[in-house]
Amino acid sequence: MSPPPPRPAPERTHALHPPRRHRHLLAAAGLASAQTSVAIVAADSAANLADVQAKLAGTGLFTTVDVISVVSLTPTLADLQQYDSVITWTNQTPLSNVDLGDVFADYIDAGGGVVVTVFANSTTTATRIIRGRFDTDNYHIIVPAGGSLPAPAAQDSAPSSSLATRSSTASTPSPTIRPASAPTPRS
Repeated sequence: MSPPPPRPAPERTHALHPPRRHRHLLAAAGLASAQTSVAIVAADSAANLADVQAKLAGTGLFTTVDVISVVSLTPTLADLQQYDSVITWTNQTPLSNVDLGDVFADYIDAGGGVVVTVFANSTTTATRIIRGRFDTDNYHIIVPAGGSLPAPAAQDSAPSSSLATRSSTASTPSPTIRPASAPTPRS
């Protein structure tokens, strides 16, 4: 009896490029070959914005990756409609978190997609959470929260008030999940 054939080496990929098996999934979903454009609409330093832009562009999955800093301006609906989707965060305070929330809600209503990340949905700085119609009409998938947890004492292995206990007793509204249509390529 002959030995089994050697197993292929594990697939190695760079962090910016998805493995081949994921590319097939993206192709099946129509995303790998689509002309997908994304806008980074965020309040952060120029260096951090450029870093995320380079990483998204480096995936090869987007034809356009633009940055719109919202520290000193709020984009219009027309500005956002140039893109299939938007990713946002607020590591700094945006010019107007209310106006930004209004335009994001309008963009979603018009068929766009918004990915909300920290601190636009979790911060101790109230003006960094997206407000406006995005908040009042409950477009949040993750309900915004603020605050920070204290570090446990060195001797304390099981604090009496755990995060799970506090979370389960908190009264937060259930988020409304709005169905999104698949993005259509822009020409």
